[in-house]
Amino acid sequence: MTPKHSRSRADSVDEQAATQQTDTNRHLLSRSEDLHIRNLDASRSYELTITVRTGNESVVTAQYQLSPGERVSEFEQLTPGAYTIVAELGNERRSAAQCEINDSLSGGALIEIGNGAVAVTNGLYR
Repeated sequence: MTPKHSRSRADSVDEQAATQQTDTNRHLLSRSEDLHIRNLDASRSYELTITVRTGNESVVTAQYQLSPGERVSEFEQLTPGAYTIVAELGNERRSAAQCEINDSLSGGALIEIGNGAVAVTNGLYR
C-alpha cells in the first residue's frame, strides 16, 4: 500500500519552524509595551529624555538617541499603575501625559517625535 501523501524531513522541519514562529507571535501579542517611542521624522535624529513619575517621585529617567524613522519599544519595565510620562527633546520641547500602564493592548504610553515636536499619549492602540 502506497501512502497518498508522504512527508519529507524538510516538510517536518518547515512545519516545526512555522509552529515556533506562531508561538513566538502569540507570546509577543500577549505582552503589552510600557512605552512605544517613534521618531516619525525621516531625515532628523533626536535626543530624547523620558522621565516616568508617580506622584512627585521620579521612578525612571532614560535617554534615547533616535535615528530618523527609528522606533523603540520598552516591555515590562514598569509595574501596572498610573504614571506621569514626561518627554523632552534636547531641553527645547516638552510633553507630558497621565498614562495607565497595564497588560492590556490599550495600556502604555505612546511617545511620538516629528518636525521638532514631541507628544505623549495615553494608550498605544485606540
